[in-house]
Amino acid sequence: MIHKNLPFILIATFLLIQSIAQAQPLRLVEISKTNNSFTPLDTIPNVTNGFFIFPDFSAFNQLNNHFVIRMTDLNNQERLYSLDASSGAIISNPIVSALTPEDQISEFQFDNSTGELFGIQRITNNAIGLKYCLVSINTITGNHAVIDTLDYISGFDYYQGRTAFDPIKGHYIFSSENNTQPDRLYSVDVTNGNVIHNPLFPVLADSTDELIHLQFDDSTGNIYGLLYDASLYAYYLVTVDPITGLHSTIDSISGLKSVNPTSHRVTFDPINRLYIFQGQEANTAGYLYSINVNDASIASKRPFSLRTNPDSISTPYYLHLQNSTGKLLGITWMNDVTTSLEEGSINDNITVYPNPFSNQLTIEISELEPNIELNLFDVRGKLIYSQQFLNSHKFELSRGDWASGVYFLQIRSNTSNYMQKVVIE
Repeated sequence: MIHKNLPFILIATFLLIQSIAQAQPLRLVEISKTNNSFTPLDTIPNVTNGFFIFPDFSAFNQLNNHFVIRMTDLNNQERLYSLDASSGAIISNPIVSALTPEDQISEFQFDNSTGELFGIQRITNNAIGLKYCLVSINTITGNHAVIDTLDYISGFDYYQGRTAFDPIKGHYIFSSENNTQPDRLYSVDVTNGNVIHNPLFPVLADSTDELIHLQFDDSTGNIYGLLYDASLYAYYLVTVDPITGLHSTIDSISGLKSVNPTSHRVTFDPINRLYIFQGQEANTAGYLYSINVNDASIASKRPFSLRTNPDSISTPYYLHLQNSTGKLLGITWMNDVTTSLEEGSINDNITVYPNPFSNQLTIEISELEPNIELNLFDVRGKLIYSQQFLNSHKFELSRGDWASGVYFLQIRSNTSNYMQKVVIE
C-alpha cells in the first residue's frame, strides 16, 4: 500500500536482487491457488544471483509446456532458458544472439497456435538513434529474425503490461508512442509486419487514470485489463477493443486499492475464465486475486507477499498458468528450506514527494526506523546512489548532476524492501 496521493505501487520495473540473494538460487515454483505456499521445482544453475523484472523477459509455451525466460549467466551472457513446467529442468539455454549491452529483446509473447515466440527488439545506434523491431525468436538456437522495423513509434511502453498476442488472427498487440501523436494500440500481422489496427489508446476520461495488464483470452478472443479510476480510487475489470482502442467496463473489483503495474505478477486462466494478479487492499499486505471475467467478482483471494525476512525468499515473479494442468508457475529466489510465503510489511507509511522533482526529493517514513538504506537505480539497473541512515524518518536527496528521466528508488529496512519509480524533470 502507498500514500493516498500516489495511486499505484510503482515498484521498480526491475528488481535487482544480487545484494540480498547471494546464497539463494533461482527456482521455478508451482504456486498454490488456495493458500500462501508453493512447491519448489528445480533450481536454475549458473545464472547471476540477481535477475531483472525490466522489462518482460518471459513467456509460456502452451504447446510443449515450457516456461521460457531470459537471464544472465555467470559469464555475463544473455541466455534464453526453456524450463520444463513439471520439473523445472532446463530443456535449452542458448545465448541470445546479436545483442549488445545497449540492445535488448523483450516483451515476449508466444503464438500458442504455432509455438513461435515473438518480441520487441530495441536497437541503439549512434548513427540512426533508437529504433524498434518486431522479431521472432528461436528458443532452441537463440537466434532472432526481424519481421519488420517499427519506424512509426518513437518509444515503447515497458512499464504497464500492455502487450498481448492474438493467436486467432496472428496479431502481436502492443501499446506504444507514435512519433507525432499520443499513445496507440498496435495490432501487427506477424507474417508480414503489416499494421492492421492502430487506434488511440488508452482512451480515458482523466489523464490520471490508467489501463494496465492486458491479457488475451485464447478461447473467446477477448482482451482484458485493469482500469484505475483516479477520481474514485477504484479498479475495474474491463475488456479492450483492439480495433477502436475503447474499453468496456465489466464491474469494479471489490476492496482492491492498489496494483503494481510493473511486477509481471499477472496471468490468465482460459479454462476457468479467471483474470489472476497481485493486488492490495487498504492497510494490508499483498493478495493473489482470481477474478471472474464474466462479472468481475472475486473467485478467490489469498495472501501473496514478501516474507518478513527479505533475505529468505522473493515473492514469485513472471506468473504463467499452464493451461493443460491448471498449474500456476513463477520464478523466485529462495533458500533450500523455505516453502511458504509470509505476509510482510507493505510500506503504507512511506511518502515520497514531489514526484516528478527538479532539484530535491523528500522521503518521509511515519514510523522511526533504526536502520534505513536508500538506493537509487537508473533504468538500466545501474546503482547511482546509496546511503544508510540510522534512527531517522525523513530523508532528502539532491538531484546533483543526474540527468532528467526515470529512476527507481529502493528503501530498505531490517524488515521490508520497498521500491518506487521516481521521475526527474
